[in-house]
Amino acid sequence: RIGFDLRACPPRLAPRQVLAAAIRMSGRAGPVPHAMAITALAELRLLQGRIEEAEALLDGCADDIIRARVCLARGEAQAAAALLEHCLADDPGPARRATALALLVEALIGLDRTDAAAASAKRLQTLGATVPLGRAAALAAVATGRVAAARGDPAAAADHFRAAVPILDRLGLAFDAAQARLTT
Repeated sequence: RIGFDLRACPPRLAPRQVLAAAIRMSGRAGPVPHAMAITALAELRLLQGRIEEAEALLDGCADDIIRARVCLARGEAQAAAALLEHCLADDPGPARRATALALLVEALIGLDRTDAAAASAKRLQTLGATVPLGRAAALAAVATGRVAAARGDPAAAADHFRAAVPILDRLGLAFDAAQARLTT
């Protein structure tokens, strides 16, 4: 599955420029590439804090992960958790599974279900161990850091966030690396 990761966008190009071109080209390529480009634009809007615009772009979208991101941005952790559990029940591929598990950890922490969040983080660690320097490993470190912070262990949380930074840097995910740095 081909997707758009705006956090790895070349620095000389603005993500909105890349997406505008992708949306123009994808309209001729069919509904799936077009939906992927629209979903990427919605994710950019969420990163910008423009929740209503993201939601408007996703009208009729069936992607549980992006819909869960909107729910989390709105503070609707219960709805996000339900969407993510539905996504995981469909047995997605490793990349989507990693993203869904990382977001599920966030949702479960928002519901004060730290034991369930820790179990999801552990599942993510297992997935991340298959490719130790991959995105799943970085997401696992961040998720485990969030669980540690939720449990009141800031030193352990900082260690996990620090462990994620070099992996995120190697993957060219500067935005995610910066977020991990800020939480240490």
